[in-house]
Amino acid sequence: MATYKGIQGYSVQSLSSDPTAANVEGQLWYNSSSGKFKIAAAGAGAWASGDALNEGRENLAGIGTVTAALAVGGRPGYEALNESYNGSAWTEVGDINTPRFGLGGAGTQTAAIVYGGEKTGTTNTDESETWNGTSWTETGDMNDARVYIGSFGTATAAVGATGAGDTDASEEYDGTSWASGNAVQNPRYGVSNSGAGTLTDGLITGGGNPPSSFTESYDGTTWTEEADSGLFGFCGGAGATGSAMVAWAGELSSAPWINNKTQTWNGSAWTEVADYVAYVGNQTGCGTQTAALSIGGGPGGVTTTFVWDGAPIAAKTVTVS
Repeated sequence: MATYKGIQGYSVQSLSSDPTAANVEGQLWYNSSSGKFKIAAAGAGAWASGDALNEGRENLAGIGTVTAALAVGGRPGYEALNESYNGSAWTEVGDINTPRFGLGGAGTQTAAIVYGGEKTGTTNTDESETWNGTSWTETGDMNDARVYIGSFGTATAAVGATGAGDTDASEEYDGTSWASGNAVQNPRYGVSNSGAGTLTDGLITGGGNPPSSFTESYDGTTWTEEADSGLFGFCGGAGATGSAMVAWAGELSSAPWINNKTQTWNGSAWTEVADYVAYVGNQTGCGTQTAALSIGGGPGGVTTTFVWDGAPIAAKTVTVS
């Protein structure tokens, strides 16, 4: 009978206690105290309740990670509020100059940009502002004013795509000004309330008017239609790259309309991985495919946040037959 050493080329390490599972993913060891073989493996993803915003909002911009995030603008009304998150609490910090909702956002907690949206007077705006960790500064305007915009990237290399009224235009920001990019394949608004990825590896999904589940990838030049996600309307989304996104909630294309599914994208296909905690419309996402925040939502603006752990690593006992 073949041995593990014979197959793998080395012996199994014997330990008196289990190591930190996240540091040894995929590794096998023998726990001499329990007399069991163990392996560090990823479990099923799950949502958990997070820390409440100071003010309930929907259609805001979500920027950053699960331990270093910004929640910018939103509604009801036209909000200028900016809150910073450290993984355990939201704190009000410097307001944006132009109150608005349905705005795009990209970057990090200390270097971010917001753009577009609807401002007071029910007017779509082309205004952009950058954040240095302390205050917001007006920067170059977009070429097209738009609201409910698909967004991803960094503070010096951002993408704004489609938006109301269903423009097919996309634009790129270089740290100073916006330049027109190629058209998206399916014009729509409400696109994944924060997309995924970078200027050269991005993804957007979902959208409204009517609710759609189109998915499109971006390589820095061309938008390519990919497999539909099945998450319609204003679904939340997050991802560090366009080939690794998590998306959730939104709407269905027919009654009962409410969608509570969570799906992940691997660059070629969507996989349903878990249920969303509770239906909240118009929530915004930020983070990565395996560690994301779902921030606020509607109707009317809620303070709720949820945290996604997409790949919890745990020590699991290996059954020897």
